[in-house]
Amino acid sequence: MDTDSPSPVPGGLAFLLRAAAHLSAEASRMFLADLQLTESSVRVLKALNAPGMPPARVAQLTHLSLDEASFALASLHRAGYARPRRPGRWARTASGTAMVEELAAVRRKCDARAGELELRQALYTLIRSMEDEGIPEPS
Repeated sequence: MDTDSPSPVPGGLAFLLRAAAHLSAEASRMFLADLQLTESSVRVLKALNAPGMPPARVAQLTHLSLDEASFALASLHRAGYARPRRPGRWARTASGTAMVEELAAVRRKCDARAGELELRQALYTLIRSMEDEGIPEPS
């Protein structure tokens, strides 16, 4: 196929980029699920950097609602990553601190791959621009 011929699938590039973005997000979700975590609970776990934090402060730091932060705290407690210190106050457990450190190490390892961060950002920008402009209709 020469370079001037139309794509065999109209909007094929946009479809492939969206599929890649979806698969990347799904892989991240599954990775966290294996650790009994969600994106919200990771944010809450990272915010628990001082012992005895009330759920309202956690919600404020993570930009979650109080209900979402409370649910994340309960989930972290079930997983052994956080525990109540006294009524209405929460802290990370040793396992929670180790998990934050492990997630940071994984992030550093991913970010250290040459050129991948720039590629991810470029793909994200391209996908966003396609969503904003819409996919042109085939002629």
